[in-house]
Amino acid sequence: MVRSETLEPLKALYETRFDLLIADGGAGPLHGDPAEFTTSPAERIVFVHIDELPTEFAATFSVASAGKRYTLIDGDLSLYAALIHHYLKIWIGDAGPNRWLRSLVTNAAIKNYNQDDVVLVQGHESKGYVYLILTGYCSVVHQDEHDIKTVATLQAGDLVGEMAALTDLGAR
Repeated sequence: MVRSETLEPLKALYETRFDLLIADGGAGPLHGDPAEFTTSPAERIVFVHIDELPTEFAATFSVASAGKRYTLIDGDLSLYAALIHHYLKIWIGDAGPNRWLRSLVTNAAIKNYNQDDVVLVQGHESKGYVYLILTGYCSVVHQDEHDIKTVATLQAGDLVGEMAALTDLGAR
């Protein structure tokens, strides 16, 4: 039995669009179950109190572990502007004037991800974002009912999510 003054804030956790939702994944009566978050509108869901996710959620959610860091308040991200401009110039070439490229850089949102974090979820509706990998590597995985398979590895300078954005297909 849950009191109504407790129920409403709990429901809001499942129904509110957060940039980052940190959930207790220990299962059991006092902990969350990843299955409860499959319809959450949160952009990223990271589970704590769990060593690994069940296979069916491994390409949907992320697990917090020692050494991972999550940005709650962005600092000065201006140092990335030159890097973004450099990669856009490679992708677009001379077809895009510098003024246009600067406008894209100015409107860019920097997001930081950890190793093994889920960035995009197969089959979920696209939010129209295009991701430019600034540093590091990214694995593209495909998940079926029983297995997760890496189908590509991307690196700094590569774009992710552009097909859904360019073709306006909606789902990834």
